[in-house]
Amino acid sequence: MVELAHGTRFSASVTSSSKADGPRVPKSLFIKTYGCQMNVYDSDRMAETLAPLGYAPIDGPESADMVILNTCHIREKAAEKLFSELGRLRGLKAAARDGGAGRPRCRRPARH
Repeated sequence: MVELAHGTRFSASVTSSSKADGPRVPKSLFIKTYGCQMNVYDSDRMAETLAPLGYAPIDGPESADMVILNTCHIREKAAEKLFSELGRLRGLKAAARDGGAGRPRCRRPARH
Protein backbone atom coordinates (compact mmCIF):
# COMPACT_ATOMS: atom_id res chain seq x y z
CA MET A 1 0.00 0.00 0.00
CA VAL A 2 1.40 3.39 -1.03
CA GLU A 3 0.13 6.73 0.20
CA LEU A 4 -0.07 9.18 -2.69
CA ALA A 5 0.36 12.94 -2.51
CA HIS A 6 -3.34 13.64 -1.90
CA GLY A 7 -3.73 11.08 0.85
CA THR A 8 -5.20 8.49 -1.50
CA ARG A 9 -3.94 4.96 -0.91
CA PHE A 10 -2.87 2.82 -3.83
CA SER A 11 -2.22 -0.88 -3.58
CA ALA A 12 -1.32 -3.30 -6.30
CA SER A 13 -1.82 -7.01 -6.29
CA VAL A 14 -1.61 -8.68 -9.64
CA THR A 15 -1.57 -12.38 -10.34
CA SER A 16 0.91 -13.61 -12.88
CA SER A 17 -0.06 -16.14 -15.50
CA SER A 18 3.52 -17.44 -15.73
CA LYS A 19 4.47 -20.67 -13.99
CA ALA A 20 6.26 -20.39 -10.66
CA ASP A 21 9.30 -22.27 -11.99
CA GLY A 22 9.42 -20.40 -15.32
CA PRO A 23 10.87 -17.02 -16.14
CA ARG A 24 8.87 -13.96 -15.16
CA VAL A 25 7.25 -12.41 -18.20
CA PRO A 26 7.53 -8.60 -18.17
CA LYS A 27 4.26 -6.75 -18.47
CA SER A 28 3.77 -3.32 -19.97
CA LEU A 29 2.27 -0.33 -18.21
CA PHE A 30 1.01 2.92 -19.70
CA ILE A 31 0.17 5.80 -17.37
CA LYS A 32 -1.30 9.04 -18.70
CA THR A 33 -1.45 11.93 -16.27
CA TYR A 34 -3.78 14.93 -16.36
CA GLY A 35 -3.70 17.77 -13.87
CA CYS A 36 -1.08 19.22 -11.58
CA GLN A 37 2.44 18.24 -10.52
CA MET A 38 0.96 16.29 -7.61
CA ASN A 39 -0.75 14.04 -10.14
CA VAL A 40 2.60 13.54 -11.92
CA TYR A 41 4.15 12.59 -8.56
CA ASP A 42 1.31 10.13 -7.90
CA SER A 43 1.74 8.55 -11.34
CA ASP A 44 5.44 8.07 -10.67
CA ARG A 45 4.65 6.41 -7.35
CA MET A 46 2.14 4.05 -9.00
CA ALA A 47 4.75 3.06 -11.60
CA GLU A 48 7.29 2.43 -8.81
CA THR A 49 4.74 0.30 -6.94
CA LEU A 50 3.96 -1.81 -10.00
CA ALA A 51 7.60 -2.29 -11.09
CA PRO A 52 8.32 -5.12 -8.58
CA LEU A 53 5.26 -6.91 -9.96
CA GLY A 54 6.90 -6.99 -13.39
CA TYR A 55 5.35 -3.91 -15.01
CA ALA A 56 7.59 -1.73 -17.17
CA PRO A 57 6.44 1.63 -18.56
CA ILE A 58 5.84 2.05 -22.29
CA ASP A 59 5.06 5.10 -24.44
CA GLY A 60 1.57 4.25 -25.66
CA PRO A 61 -1.57 2.37 -24.62
CA GLU A 62 -1.90 0.19 -27.74
CA SER A 63 0.25 -2.70 -26.49
CA ALA A 64 -0.06 -2.08 -22.75
CA ASP A 65 -1.10 -4.84 -20.39
CA MET A 66 -2.34 -2.18 -17.97
CA VAL A 67 -3.49 1.39 -18.62
CA ILE A 68 -3.86 3.93 -15.83
CA LEU A 69 -5.41 7.33 -16.43
CA ASN A 70 -4.57 9.57 -13.49
CA THR A 71 -6.58 12.77 -13.30
CA CYS A 72 -7.59 15.57 -11.00
CA HIS A 73 -11.25 16.04 -10.21
CA ILE A 74 -10.75 19.72 -9.38
CA ARG A 75 -9.73 20.87 -12.85
CA GLU A 76 -12.65 20.54 -15.24
CA LYS A 77 -10.42 20.50 -18.34
CA ALA A 78 -8.56 17.43 -16.98
CA ALA A 79 -11.84 15.59 -16.47
CA GLU A 80 -12.96 16.42 -20.02
CA LYS A 81 -9.68 15.09 -21.42
CA LEU A 82 -10.08 11.93 -19.36
CA PHE A 83 -13.49 11.10 -20.79
CA SER A 84 -12.24 11.78 -24.31
CA GLU A 85 -9.31 9.39 -23.72
CA LEU A 86 -11.64 6.74 -22.28
CA GLY A 87 -13.59 6.82 -25.54
CA ARG A 88 -10.40 6.24 -27.51
CA LEU A 89 -9.32 3.40 -25.23
CA ARG A 90 -12.65 1.57 -25.40
CA GLY A 91 -11.59 -0.42 -28.45
CA LEU A 92 -8.28 -1.40 -26.87
CA LYS A 93 -10.00 -2.77 -23.77
CA ALA A 94 -12.39 -4.83 -25.85
CA ALA A 95 -9.45 -6.37 -27.71
CA ALA A 96 -7.46 -7.14 -24.55
CA ARG A 97 -7.70 -10.53 -22.85
CA ASP A 98 -5.79 -9.74 -19.66
CA GLY A 99 -4.80 -6.48 -18.08
CA GLY A 100 -6.84 -3.76 -16.64
CA ALA A 101 -7.59 -0.10 -16.54
CA GLY A 102 -7.35 2.21 -13.59
CA ARG A 103 -8.68 5.66 -12.94
CA PRO A 104 -7.16 7.07 -9.77
CA ARG A 105 -7.89 10.68 -8.93
CA CYS A 106 -7.09 13.03 -6.13
CA ARG A 107 -9.51 13.18 -3.25
CA ARG A 108 -8.69 16.74 -2.31
CA PRO A 109 -11.92 18.62 -1.66
CA ALA A 110 -12.92 21.02 -4.43
CA ARG A 111 -13.17 24.65 -3.42
CA HIS A 112 -16.36 26.42 -4.30
